[in-house]
Amino acid sequence: MVFSIVYEQIDDASLPPGYYYAHIPALDLTTHGKGIEGAKTAALDLARLWIEEKRTHGETIPVEAGKPMWPCTPVMCRKEHSAKS
Repeated sequence: MVFSIVYEQIDDASLPPGYYYAHIPALDLTTHGKGIEGAKTAALDLARLWIEEKRTHGETIPVEAGKPMWPCTPVMCRKEHSAKS
């Protein structure tokens, strides 16, 4: 599975500094984590669980750029960084 993850630093006083959103546009999923690595880990976990659930129910799994999204290893996943300064 290959998909993009877009990161954005969270600018919200209700959270401690250093948290990032991680959005997977192809799956329309968003999560967050501490630092980019934490956000990436959360996004990969969320995507894996979401795809497993879709497959269990026989639902279609979206693709990005015409490539099948299953199976995936974290090494295959590409990312785009979009962080506010």
